[in-house]
Amino acid sequence: LAHLKRQKLIKESRRGERIIFELTDVGRRRLLRAQLRNAPTRTDGLLTVVIFDIPESERVAREMFRRFLKEVGFKHIQHSVWATNKDVRKPFAEFIKEHRAAAWVNIIEGHLIVPSGKKYKND
Repeated sequence: LAHLKRQKLIKESRRGERIIFELTDVGRRRLLRAQLRNAPTRTDGLLTVVIFDIPESERVAREMFRRFLKEVGFKHIQHSVWATNKDVRKPFAEFIKEHRAAAWVNIIEGHLIVPSGKKYKND
């Protein structure tokens, strides 16, 4: 617990005689990243697809978002469209909410149909 407190992942507070440990915002974000990285592969054949349009004025955020998608296992389909076969819809929605990016990001689930002869990027 001391290590987690030093990393500012948890905070300690007292409620009466009880000691309560809670995740900090940093801890909650790190937990969401871990949930996304370690999510189980879907067995129903569906993909989680993320489509985003982060404005040029938020270029740094857009680049960080792209790196994050790659880090947690999404594959690049085409410009600002990424997909994964992991079951990440719920933790990803929470991640978007935590980062206040809901206005720029859409999450859908579905099957990817690749036209004959065309390769799936990063396959």
